[in-house]
Amino acid sequence: MGDYHFVYKDVEGSSTQWDDIQRKLGNLPPKPPAFKPTRLPPLKTNLKTRIGSITRPKKNSKT
Repeated sequence: MGDYHFVYKDVEGSSTQWDDIQRKLGNLPPKPPAFKPTRLPPLKTNLKTRIGSITRPKKNSKT
């Protein structure tokens, strides 16, 4: 038969009006802070040197 124990989940950090009221009354624990990923450090390579290392075929001066 079907799975009747499925739990629907919403976007992390969202809440309903009912949840907000219950937290305000003290019936629910405080909501944990929303997950924020850490920023990636900037690349340390120089773009000009990376482009300069690409070899390109030489064009013929005679066309």
